Amino acid sequence: MSSIRKRNGRYQAQVRRRGYSPTSRTFTNLATANKWIKSVEVDLERGEFLPRVTMTVNELLLRYEAEEVPKQKGARHEFWRSSFLRKQIGHIHLRDLTPAFLATHRDRRLKTVKASTVSREFTTLSTAINTAIVEWAIPLPNNPVSKVRVRNADIRRDRRLGAREEGLMLKHAQPMLQRVIVLALETAMRRGEILKIKRSDINFSTQTLYIGDTKTATPRTIPLSEKAVKTLREQMRALDDELDGVIPIQEPLLFQIHLSEWQRQMERLWRDTGIKNLKFHDLRHEAISRLFESGFNVMEVATISGHKCLQHLKRYTHIKPESLVARLG
Repeated sequence: MSSIRKRNGRYQAQVRRRGYSPTSRTFTNLATANKWIKSVEVDLERGEFLPRVTMTVNELLLRYEAEEVPKQKGARHEFWRSSFLRKQIGHIHLRDLTPAFLATHRDRRLKTVKASTVSREFTTLSTAINTAIVEWAIPLPNNPVSKVRVRNADIRRDRRLGAREEGLMLKHAQPMLQRVIVLALETAMRRGEILKIKRSDINFSTQTLYIGDTKTATPRTIPLSEKAVKTLREQMRALDDELDGVIPIQEPLLFQIHLSEWQRQMERLWRDTGIKNLKFHDLRHEAISRLFESGFNVMEVATISGHKCLQHLKRYTHIKPESLVARLG
């Protein structure tokens, strides 16, 4: 059923059909209104009609932050990126979010941040839009982010520790941070995995560690070197001294440190050592590379690191050419 009514010198056209939400639009002349009605009716007959989307990017991302972000492992970072996008382009209606607009936004951002940062922001926006299309039934014809490229976004870090850098870190780091660094280099664990270790996760008889909460949501059990075992025992004694005989209601984490304090200690460590262009996550790259250099095969390293995809494991592997000289003869 279609209708047109005149209000304040303009023509409001409306189309109603069972199974569809009513849709309407206002025009300045009657002929254009009739033409629009016929176009909508044809699209309805073909099953191709998409109602006009009135949601803004801000409204989309607010719902995404409330319903989807809390379910994610990297919720904190995803929330930051979503919040930043709302400030930058939140006023834009989704119908106006075209590849051309996004390309202009990309070029403006690239003047102040790296391509990898822009790529991560676009990934957040793309995920929100895909969620809206698939799960919220927002009638968008496509995802415009998929049509925008960010060049040089996949430049991979290949930072390895220098000859003196490991010693410098262990010399200047606080005792707990020293043990975290050792574990990172001995086990290739992520920071989040290390900071969630509990005493019950360690099996000293088999010299293994159970990692239940992982980035990939797949638990794994890894072998421990003698150095890793010694480090874990040292941390257990340090925790016992800190508790001073108090028996907690719940089993405490082995490493009691807040993320803000962690960040302060890492910044102080880089400052005190003078080490440049090194991130804690680079220690995972270093550990995986050392495993390969020690002779472990791909499946063995993947078992320890938790990688499911060989391509992803390759990104973390940076073999030093000099380590291959002896094998060449």
